[in-house]
Amino acid sequence: MSEPNAHEYQERVRRMLRQAFAEVPCPNTFREAGDCGPLLHDVSLELRRDFYNYEPEEIHYLLPMILEDMMDTRTGDDIETDNAVRLVLQLDPMQLDNDLIRKVSLEQFANFTPEQRQAVCEWLQFARTWNDLRRFTHWVDAAVRYWCPSATDNAEG
Repeated sequence: MSEPNAHEYQERVRRMLRQAFAEVPCPNTFREAGDCGPLLHDVSLELRRDFYNYEPEEIHYLLPMILEDMMDTRTGDDIETDNAVRLVLQLDPMQLDNDLIRKVSLEQFANFTPEQRQAVCEWLQFARTWNDLRRFTHWVDAAVRYWCPSATDNAEG
């Protein structure tokens, strides 16, 4: 089987994210504020930088939308990445050198199902092909190891 083109790969990842997270409910805090539904790009940009202050159920709900927005709006530039690198770093709690932040991050991801973890892993493997992350593949590979512990290090070969 040949390698899919970038658009096909992106759409496959999008389908995986949507299927894996389809049953994740909108958190009560969002519902009460009328904030369920599509994520505004400006909000996604902010979340790429830092989602430390969000509750686990909020990140569980928001993460697939953040990842989709990143796929759709990436810059293609390895210098001005619109925080693609910060997003990848947040997806690997084991890289964090602050114990409290690592604990919060691990709690945010604790209730992800195997299917959801696989969808995030697939997103990371797709993101690794982007020019935006070309200089940071070692961080992407570390995040892949967190989301797919059985994955081999993509940096080799």
